[in-house]
Amino acid sequence: MPLSEADTKAKEGDEPNLKLFHPGYEKPKEKLPTVAVTPVLTNRRMVAQRSTFIICGDSFKSLEKQYPDCKKKFILPADTYKDSLEYLDCNGVTRFGLFPDLHGLKEELDKELEDQIELIINKEKQKLYQ
Repeated sequence: MPLSEADTKAKEGDEPNLKLFHPGYEKPKEKLPTVAVTPVLTNRRMVAQRSTFIICGDSFKSLEKQYPDCKKKFILPADTYKDSLEYLDCNGVTRFGLFPDLHGLKEELDKELEDQIELIINKEKQKLYQ
């Protein structure tokens, strides 16, 4: 049974509803939850990134509000940026690991070259100050 215009409008205090666009649409019997799914068909990049997808249900609430025990947000201070990248690198989370293509390889090699140049510069500075 199609929804009437009254069914598509938000009531005061309800989550906002979008006006339904298809005349044959029937309202589900229960609210549809937001779920995370793992894809059946994948490629190398999706495997490297351990891809999952979110299929949004009826709620307009953020994921943090819908699932407070499952989703956490961490905000790291800016001064921990370099240490955080080193930690990820030591634990195998690298640019090429996340993006296993030519661009990811280039990014990782650029980073390794920068690190080596910085190490050489620091060694030369130490020699000068000794």
